Amino acid sequence: MTNSDGDKAAEITWPYVHTFGRPVEVLKDRETSIMLREPTVKDLLQHGVLDGTMNAEQMIGLIADLSDWPPPKIQALPGVEGMRLSAVLSRFFSSAAR
Repeated sequence: MTNSDGDKAAEITWPYVHTFGRPVEVLKDRETSIMLREPTVKDLLQHGVLDGTMNAEQMIGLIADLSDWPPPKIQALPGVEGMRLSAVLSRFFSSAAR
């Protein structure tokens, strides 16, 4: 993915910068984007990606680990931004597994 939700997941570039639809206030910080580093095998194992057991809390933990934002800050994002980040990562993992 080339930093756009409409592109193919396999084409994501790392670090991935997700720009929010509008600036958001997250735990008293004004944010316009979040940067995610490339996941490692340790990340995939720790958050249930490889065994297919990933749940919402694990996705929050994964995003927190990849961004170096604390989990409470990820949880404070607007719902639409959390869904968009989850969708980007899910498409990437699905595509990479093929």
